[in-house]
Amino acid sequence: MSRTWSWLLRLGVTALALVLVFRQVQLDQVLAQVRLLPVSILELCLLLLVPNIGFQYLKWRTLLRSLPSPPPAREILRSTLLGMLGGLLTPGRVGEHARVLVFRGVSRSRLAGLSLLDRLVSSLVTVGAGALCLWLMPRTAFPALFSTGVMIYGGASLLGHMAVLALLLQPSRVLAWLERWNWLNRQPRWHQVREGLGALDGSRRLALLGWAVAFWLCFILQFSLLVGGLGFSHPLVPAAAGSTFFLSALFPFSLGDLGLRELFSGALYASLGADPVIAISASLVLFSINALLPALLALPLLAGGGRRS
Repeated sequence: MSRTWSWLLRLGVTALALVLVFRQVQLDQVLAQVRLLPVSILELCLLLLVPNIGFQYLKWRTLLRSLPSPPPAREILRSTLLGMLGGLLTPGRVGEHARVLVFRGVSRSRLAGLSLLDRLVSSLVTVGAGALCLWLMPRTAFPALFSTGVMIYGGASLLGHMAVLALLLQPSRVLAWLERWNWLNRQPRWHQVREGLGALDGSRRLALLGWAVAFWLCFILQFSLLVGGLGFSHPLVPAAAGSTFFLSALFPFSLGDLGLRELFSGALYASLGADPVIAISASLVLFSINALLPALLALPLLAGGGRRS
């Protein structure tokens, strides 16, 4: 029941955010703006969906290759796509962790620990690089009270993500520190998680971080291409894209970040002198390419049974 109410609350936040978006701009304005997008730009952004999915697949494969019996590439790809579908339907993309259900014969706790590490490393890149991007932006993007709150909350999030960085650089020390907690050691599932994290050698941890950075850069490139294709040019266009993803990560209150991401992008690009309709249109096109299309690809897998081994 609590999960149902939580999902309904997030759905309400999404609907409210979209209402606020379309109070700033009209739907026909967005549609007219999208029609101005050069076909070559749209084709390029669609083409970039391939490396976008590829980087997510490579991140997940890097972790799964640390298992005693790694699953085949086809199962990893199926798991990746089903995770993207689950992430679309849940706030903060928590549903992405359902991808572990694809595999059989492997400890679910161990898989869940690896899946969580994947998300945390991606979040580390989004928050770390995004905070730098936001620092480059004009201070007029948001009201002073909101900006102050973002500085405090964002700073706390950055500090928290330093633990993820420490786990990548010195996993043995972090795991040893966690084992001082007796209540944690009494949890049988923790030992499976620890075994999974401990099996990641330095090359795999470095590869995971590298693929996460490549994934983030692919998103930034797509967003920047769309904004430029819609007629706005500014040296800080990529920084505004990074700031948008940063704020969306800080406030994961809507489904698939839909609505809130458009509100943030409209305000950020407006501070650079862009018409908010350009940023909102680019954000919605990006959502359609990177979230809806992969979800459509994953639906046949779900219908065909995602738990085949």
